[in-house]
Amino acid sequence: MSQKMPAQQNEPCGIWQKSCNSMEDLTRFHYRLVHEGPRSLFESLFYYCLIPLSLIYGGLAWIRNIFYDFGLKQAYRSSLPIVSVGNITAGGTGKTPVVDLLIKKFQQQGKRPAVVSRGYGGRCTDAVGVVSDGEALLMASSVSGDEPFLLAKRTLAALS
Repeated sequence: MSQKMPAQQNEPCGIWQKSCNSMEDLTRFHYRLVHEGPRSLFESLFYYCLIPLSLIYGGLAWIRNIFYDFGLKQAYRSSLPIVSVGNITAGGTGKTPVVDLLIKKFQQQGKRPAVVSRGYGGRCTDAVGVVSDGEALLMASSVSGDEPFLLAKRTLAALS
């Protein structure tokens, strides 16, 4: 199944060019590199350096999974139910609205959901920062990051 990248006005940048200033540019570059191949010597070097790294990464992931499959490594089992909303894609995939919806649904069911977030863009230097205790906002958006603050403000769910 092939994914189509959205139409673009400008040529996607290479990762070494100054015009490459957003994750969207990097995503377009990656898509073009994988689907169309390298266009320059530098892109070729970059491309062919990634191949052995991807094989190493894939091999390590495979070994890690074998450890779990044979019980050599144990998965953490929480005593509380956990819903994970996330992926390795950067922004713009709709994670925050989904979390907002889930919080509201759980609250309607009489549950008290808590949200754990990295707080991208925040300046909190503590190991854990509590944005809301479920009753009041305890942290500014500049410290917590925009999305944890937005979720806490909209739902007053406990956020850390």
